[in-house]
Amino acid sequence: MATIITTMKLLKFTRIVALLFIFHTVFSLFLIVSPTFNAGLLTSVYRKYLLPGPFFTKDRIEQSYSMLVSCKVGNTWLPVSQPALENYHRLMATGNPKAMLQTRLDRYFYYQYLIAKHKNPDVQINMEFEQMLNYYQNYFPVGTDSVKLIFVKKGTSDLAITVDTLYTIKHGVD
Repeated sequence: MATIITTMKLLKFTRIVALLFIFHTVFSLFLIVSPTFNAGLLTSVYRKYLLPGPFFTKDRIEQSYSMLVSCKVGNTWLPVSQPALENYHRLMATGNPKAMLQTRLDRYFYYQYLIAKHKNPDVQINMEFEQMLNYYQNYFPVGTDSVKLIFVKKGTSDLAITVDTLYTIKHGVD
């Protein structure tokens, strides 16, 4: 009797998992094909956390931004690093989802600064810059005197790739 109940529970669990998988697949395909569809919080959360992608957005295919970081410890500038890319490589090597969330957060802070900088190009140090600098302090080694942040734009069009340095900011430099 106990094995029959266990088997029935396992069968019910399998059906629920299968239905959830089918729903996820169908809803994901729907959101990919209809990127303008918005049904409030459900679609926003789904797009941000569950939907693989983004797919088929021309601006993301044609241009991307990155931030390079170099720290000065003592009188020596350390080699340039790219925290978002390093976390992405860590995700690919380990499969740890924390690395994916970390790389998204890394990009979030420098994209917020780039958006604010684009709106007001004359202001170099703003609230978004301070937030970004506070966040990225986790990546700075102990004893960091100064930081150099290099914002890069990579564009792709007509099978050609162009790389352009948008801004270079030295903070705390003598």
